[in-house]
Amino acid sequence: GINAEYGVAIPDQIDCIEEFALEFIPALKIFEKDMKDIYEDFGSDLIEYVTHYHRLFVSKYKYRCYTEARKILLSESNSSVAVSTVLQTVVEDSAPPTIPPDPCSPLTLSYPKLDHSLHLPEFPVSKRAIDLSRLISKIIHGAASKDLPPEASQSLCDTAGSIAELFQIPSFNPFDETENPGKSARFFCDCWFLSHNLFWEAMQLKDRLHKDNFIGIVCLLRTKGTLSLVNNQKSLIAKIETLLKQIDGLDSRNRENHGMVIEMSFVQMVALVNQFVDAWKPNLPHEYYIKLVVQTLDTILNLITAETLKIQDISATHSTCLSNNFNLLLDQLKKIKSEDISDELDSWTRFKYLIAIMDDSLVKIVEHWENGDLSQYFKSSEVQHLARALFQNTDKNAALRRRITGEIL
Repeated sequence: GINAEYGVAIPDQIDCIEEFALEFIPALKIFEKDMKDIYEDFGSDLIEYVTHYHRLFVSKYKYRCYTEARKILLSESNSSVAVSTVLQTVVEDSAPPTIPPDPCSPLTLSYPKLDHSLHLPEFPVSKRAIDLSRLISKIIHGAASKDLPPEASQSLCDTAGSIAELFQIPSFNPFDETENPGKSARFFCDCWFLSHNLFWEAMQLKDRLHKDNFIGIVCLLRTKGTLSLVNNQKSLIAKIETLLKQIDGLDSRNRENHGMVIEMSFVQMVALVNQFVDAWKPNLPHEYYIKLVVQTLDTILNLITAETLKIQDISATHSTCLSNNFNLLLDQLKKIKSEDISDELDSWTRFKYLIAIMDDSLVKIVEHWENGDLSQYFKSSEVQHLARALFQNTDKNAALRRRITGEIL
């Protein structure tokens, strides 16, 4: 009965607590005293109920926050905002970052300067991640209120952490990370945005709240976001490995029209890479996008090089076929690489030398080995294997192959 009658009077806004304590409770005590004067058996349940108003407030406030968080988490995640953040050291009582209400306007969060290692480059973040970050910030700043006892403050910190943790639950992110490179990239950015803002709030209020409140959540969000992106990249590599298996590696001995089959396989590879790269580029920070593309190109070229090194016998016709297809593949991948990546990749250079081995005579291959060009990218056993596969096993060729020995530094 008391809860039904007076529960509505308990505030669910932090800035109303002081007013409630100063006005409502004294008035209620007077009311109780008057009632005891009239009814001798009138108990003290009423005052005992409101004496714990901090707990009652926290319960109501948490319910409202979870309801709002669920609404945000179930909202559309496709719209995004360009964000640039610098999370730096805390100036005492500095104001939290402001977020413009227009989801289409550019968003820049500026913080006091400390260390470049905490700098986040410009990157897209979904509107729901921004809204959730705003809600979490409000809860944490409320937890730091001087009007709350430590128990209530800690309860609100736990609520903020739980809401942040909800963001990474699959039921609120219903997408297949192996098939949706754009959504995986956006989820990565959202997780890092939330984790960095949690870190910022913890640093900002470290004198009022326990410093370790959000360490576990920050690490969890970063791990989940990174794993989503890594798994997406792995799915691309797995698809490319499947394409290579479908053509028996690069060995032509068991297949007719193998040159055409290899060419079609490489066309499919390039189409797959373009599909993922086109989805990553607008949804990732530029530095992360470059790193992901470099790793992907490295892996693809190393896979093809490894498959080539497995071939036991390469005829002159097949050697020419492989060389032509490898050059065509490089031309296609160059269109992806040249836009953003100026540095030469080791795997790229190694692949070019592999093509050169396919085209050169054994004498030229030995000369390249002895002057140190090949030894930077191939082991002697690998070059010897290619020489055996490409050239007939004559005494002259055997003598040349014996010169390919040891590691030339």
